[in-house]
Amino acid sequence: MTKRTRKLWTAADDEKLREIYPTLSAAEAGAVLGASVKAIWARAAGLGLKKSSAWLRERSRKNSLKEGHGGRAHQFRKGQAPWNAGMAFEAGGRSQDTRFQPGNRSGMALHLWKPVGTTRLNKDGYLERKINDDFPIHRRWRGEHLVIWEAKNGPLPKKGYAVAFKDGDKTNLVEANLELITRAELLRRNGVHRWGEDIARVIQLKGAITRQLNKEKTA
Repeated sequence: MTKRTRKLWTAADDEKLREIYPTLSAAEAGAVLGASVKAIWARAAGLGLKKSSAWLRERSRKNSLKEGHGGRAHQFRKGQAPWNAGMAFEAGGRSQDTRFQPGNRSGMALHLWKPVGTTRLNKDGYLERKINDDFPIHRRWRGEHLVIWEAKNGPLPKKGYAVAFKDGDKTNLVEANLELITRAELLRRNGVHRWGEDIARVIQLKGAITRQLNKEKTA
């Protein structure tokens, strides 16, 4: 097996990366510069490069399309009641003897089960890591960027803060690309990425005016 040599960056490489990183994925930029995805992420973080708003909007659009694919025609509509609503069910026979015991996995449950440490990409484009097999189920998975940030900085503050990606790329998990910011700042950044700087400022100003009016009403 051939060992891959470490990328030696030149001034020309840096200039090319500054040119293409905002509009290309790390894999595409790596193909141009002959570097691994991790090398691209690390160099981009070191140079303080960010993804363009257009690139982030397109990525968000593609994730939305994936999220909305299939199954909606057969979902329950608001106000629709199932045929067995209000009906009590009592299992008979040897049901109690043949029920699965807590912790038992077989069939589809065994097929879908993943060991602790497994990673997956969620519908919002974030990489998640399975951290335990406890209940509730939704707490078995945690954002990989949170796991990485907390390993160095300790637990994330419970209220008002979030770990964000400096360059806007949710797949860039280089430690230098992660930063702790307020939720208000995260909301502002997401607004910029989705609608552009001008509209995001208008939305932010409207929110500030609304909050001030509400304070005056309750005073």
